[in-house]
Amino acid sequence: PLGLRLPLLVMVVGVGPLVEELLFRGVLLSALMKRWPVGWAVAVSSLLFALVHLPGLEYQWYALPNLLLLALLLAGLRLRAGSIWPTVLAHGVNNLLATAAWFVAVNPPG
Repeated sequence: PLGLRLPLLVMVVGVGPLVEELLFRGVLLSALMKRWPVGWAVAVSSLLFALVHLPGLEYQWYALPNLLLLALLLAGLRLRAGSIWPTVLAHGVNNLLATAAWFVAVNPPG
């Protein structure tokens, strides 16, 4: 029902990306870059991002490459922009598209 979809959309598109970007591209990536070369920091933080999402996907391991690619792209965006805000926006758009596809798949039009 719509009453449940709207709060879900706010969480998945707004709150989730903000919290995850603060954690993975803000705190974790920044901390790792102080200790390791940038490439290693990006790889480790991206892999952790991908692995953290597997329980929510019921450990569907075939999703790992897509999650890892998203994480690498977001890390690159964070490094290029020098800020997490573009990554929050990109992450939110990704989640919006995924959620919209899921809503349509669960309840196809017509």
